[in-house]
Amino acid sequence: MKNNNSLGKVVYIIGKIFAIVLIVSIIATVVQGVFSIFSGGGVLDFGGHKEDESSYFSQEYIDELDGYCLVAELKATDVTVNSGDKFEYKTNNKYVTVKQENGKIIIKETKIAKNKKSGKLELTIPKDKNFSTVDFSSGAGNVTINGLRTNELDFELGAGDVTVNDLVVSDSAEIDCGVGNFNVNGGSIKDLELNSGVGNVSFSTALFGDCEINSGIGEIDFNVLGQADDYSVSVSKMAGEVYVDGKKVSGDITVGNGQNEIEINGALGKVSVFFAQNQ
Repeated sequence: MKNNNSLGKVVYIIGKIFAIVLIVSIIATVVQGVFSIFSGGGVLDFGGHKEDESSYFSQEYIDELDGYCLVAELKATDVTVNSGDKFEYKTNNKYVTVKQENGKIIIKETKIAKNKKSGKLELTIPKDKNFSTVDFSSGAGNVTINGLRTNELDFELGAGDVTVNDLVVSDSAEIDCGVGNFNVNGGSIKDLELNSGVGNVSFSTALFGDCEINSGIGEIDFNVLGQADDYSVSVSKMAGEVYVDGKKVSGDITVGNGQNEIEINGALGKVSVFFAQNQ
């Protein structure tokens, strides 16, 4: 586990949180000012040409995905990922591109469309396919993922809400949360590093290896799908509250001596860890 100075981590986390809030506020103000120049309904491109919401749909199929990397860089488009027979995508946002090159599936949103609430991207990933890495960043759009398997995961989230159902990460995961809420339901994660922000975070999943939870302002709830005897929970907290199996812990303390380690560094938010098989 990492043995960095707890005070330094808290200062870093708080600084990151306020930086995120400031950046999001500035971006929102600028975008609102630019968009207020335009008028009219429907989806408008930056040339002022109205488009129907069903326009710009496209789709593509990729037969073999094992070993592939998935890279997604999105700004405001809402994303839905489902499981299916083969890879397929469709979008009504002409500023979203999907391409396959050098062992990667690359998804990018180059601009924010005028009516950003109408932007949608739907992905279908073949059932039981496993990516080598998934590198996913999202700005203001909401994200729903129903089934994702990868060796390594890197999530960087902004103001949108994210829900991931059945997430399996076999090697390591780093999740940086922003202002929006983040929820994981089902699956298993090894060597998780979670850096929460302002939004609330909820996990109901199995955890393995060395996991680190760095709390921000929002609440964090972990429903660990396992027995408490298999875990060691170490707490280094400041202003926030930490609960382990319903019991409030204070100061620097370690609960349990299992082979899987969970390190909690608390800032201002509340962190709760429950073990499902103990309930």
